[in-house]
Amino acid sequence: MNARGVVQLRLALGGNGGKMDGMPTINGIAFYAYPVENLAEARAFYEKTLGLKMTHDYQGKWIEYDIGTGTFAITTMMSERVPGSAGGLIAFEVDDLTAWVAKLKAEQVSLVVEPFETPVSWLAVIADPDGNEITLHQRKPGHD
Repeated sequence: MNARGVVQLRLALGGNGGKMDGMPTINGIAFYAYPVENLAEARAFYEKTLGLKMTHDYQGKWIEYDIGTGTFAITTMMSERVPGSAGGLIAFEVDDLTAWVAKLKAEQVSLVVEPFETPVSWLAVIADPDGNEITLHQRKPGHD
């Protein structure tokens, strides 16, 4: 998150980053994880199709990808969670949404939601092999 984002977050949370008097502070998001059934298939999707670089492998059951200042993980260790079920959502910031959509369509990755525009960004939604949805997000110039 850039300085402007931190300022906006602090303003939204009451001006002090969400810290209440006497309370410890939440400094950021450490990681976000998706449960998967087939780790090899999921890794192929995230590494070959999306181009992520694996940064940590814990016992072949928890794979991490450092992206910017955050970490995204895929895992077979979350037996209490059903892969692809409704729940959380991750959005990857991309440099060229149109190029990504063309690339993914050429690789026969289905779009869950076709590209659309908001006042500050363009978005599209795809799914990994387990059905976990991934938002591809491109901020418009001037909205960093």
